[in-house]
Amino acid sequence: MTRIQSLSLYVPHPDQLASWYEALGFGVRKRGMVFHISIGYSDLRLIQGEQEAWFHFAFHVREPEFSSYVEALEEKIDLLPANPDGSFLREFPSWEAHSVYAHDPCGNIVEWIARPGHAWTDLPIPIPAVTGIAEIGIPVPDVGAYQHRAGLFLPEWKPGGDEFAIMGGTEGLVLIVKEGRGWLPTGRPATFFPCAGVLNHEGQRVSFHTVDGNITWSR
Repeated sequence: MTRIQSLSLYVPHPDQLASWYEALGFGVRKRGMVFHISIGYSDLRLIQGEQEAWFHFAFHVREPEFSSYVEALEEKIDLLPANPDGSFLREFPSWEAHSVYAHDPCGNIVEWIARPGHAWTDLPIPIPAVTGIAEIGIPVPDVGAYQHRAGLFLPEWKPGGDEFAIMGGTEGLVLIVKEGRGWLPTGRPATFFPCAGVLNHEGQRVSFHTVDGNITWSR
């Protein structure tokens, strides 16, 4: 099992983002200069960055609550069209999942994903609809080289190809993508920005930190 315990994003307006997530029902607290967003077993950390930055990341939603959760989202924010016909729900048969997307105030591509066949265990009580951070995308110049380094710490979840490496597990993924590859659902070219994270993989702590286009891994 792989879970993302914390994800730190360096963003231009962390206070605006914190207010947006709080309006969506997430718990928000501030420690020093860092905003902490409570998302199930995960902690999303918003830190003042020195440049404009945007990311693609995803949250897990339990399947039994997915439809009602999405309906509540639509009352608060504008979802992004995810299919050629303009509909919002995107199906991923090979991933046994479906998703909806939105932009947050800083332009991050935020995804809410449900896996109908996945049985969640060891969740906080009461069981939250949004169980944790599902994935973070990290653009790199050479997917193969960066996948090799990541493979020393995390397994490959599914084959991704030359422009996409999927590392981790069903409950927590690091997506290593070719810079410039279009992110769903907008096709916006993937761009590298600094971030950091801590994962629990099979009971072991695995951390990563990105700077100057590189990903540094450690245990």
